[in-house]
Amino acid sequence: MVLLAVASSSVAADFSQRDWRYVKDIVLPSGLQAQDLVELVPDREVFAGAAGGLADLRIISDENIEIPYRLEVSKEGTPAREMPWTSSILNVPRDAGQRTTNLEVDLGTPGLPSHRLTISVPDVNFWREVTLQTSTDRENWSTIMRGAKIYASEFTGESLTITYPETTSRYLRLVIHDEDSPPLTVQEVEVWGSWRRLVFVADPQQSYKLYYGNADARRPIYDIERVFPYLATEELPEAELRAQTTNLYFVEKKPPVSERFPWLLPTVMAVAAVLLALLLFRVFRQARIILPPPQE
Repeated sequence: MVLLAVASSSVAADFSQRDWRYVKDIVLPSGLQAQDLVELVPDREVFAGAAGGLADLRIISDENIEIPYRLEVSKEGTPAREMPWTSSILNVPRDAGQRTTNLEVDLGTPGLPSHRLTISVPDVNFWREVTLQTSTDRENWSTIMRGAKIYASEFTGESLTITYPETTSRYLRLVIHDEDSPPLTVQEVEVWGSWRRLVFVADPQQSYKLYYGNADARRPIYDIERVFPYLATEELPEAELRAQTTNLYFVEKKPPVSERFPWLLPTVMAVAAVLLALLLFRVFRQARIILPPPQE
């Protein structure tokens, strides 16, 4: 009964195809025989193209009906509910003045949520303090963690993992404080983020699309949020996403005229000031002709 209520609940939709830039076809599980809950895991393209926090995700049926869903985010620190992100080491410069090694890591895609990393090194018997920084362009860096510790010892074991506040920045930089010790030989950096899924009621007789790419969209609130604790949501059949395509109906919103032509307003004001000055000049000139000169 609860499932039927979720499936039949109405949606006060704010969806218009003109406002969403990207779309992906959703492929339902092959064994789905009747209306049932399914899960859908966002991929790299969705994270890269969606608004912050995935607030703009919309599931639309082939009847152009917005489908309620629940966005579930796993808690940090549960390996079974984490997503590994492919990463590459870009640069490992050493700052001799600061006695640090600056290890830059690229996740390859903007928008990927990450909160944990592990470095692989052949070195042993070391202890280092690490500062973690993030960037979207490799030009401007923000520090999100100081004083993290990594070490490896033949006697006490090793700790090469750093857990940090979740970030969606593409680039990470580990500032490894070597002090007067030789720099570490970092071979690989593994990065993880919290696992996310969309849970919704799917009808095998329908087809569905996932729309995203609308920075102005608000996060939807559906009735499924309130009944979700009463639903059996473990080991749900998983739907899949096709490749990303650009929504043919998308219309780019133009910024205000003042932003598109920042020179326009100052120019208009300058011209108006000149015209006003000319007008006043003519008025004063006519006044000198009409009015009699002052008597001594």
